[in-house]
Amino acid sequence: MRELTGLEIMLLDDYYRCERHIEVISQELENDKPIGYISRKTINGKVQHYLQWREGGKIKSKYINDDELPLIEKKIERRKAFQENIKELKHDMKIIKRALGGNLIEKYRDKI
Repeated sequence: MRELTGLEIMLLDDYYRCERHIEVISQELENDKPIGYISRKTINGKVQHYLQWREGGKIKSKYINDDELPLIEKKIERRKAFQENIKELKHDMKIIKRALGGNLIEKYRDKI
């Protein structure tokens, strides 16, 4: 095996760090429900909130009590931020892979 340059080592390290970070975020997303979005409907002059999501092509809804609303809004915001973070990390990995070549990434996976 040839000797890696400092830049290659740094890029490989960043690539593997992105992979690990995606795994951690994905586990956090799995544990931190809810999925979907909050729908607001006015019924008899009062605003009511529903958590809505798709399941098998159908939209499902669940009523949200006013005291639960801030927590669910925060969780949905957090989920969206995590999803955006994963998207950015995958983009970074794609750029690194293009710069190094895919075979170099797999070849040195256990060595760095």
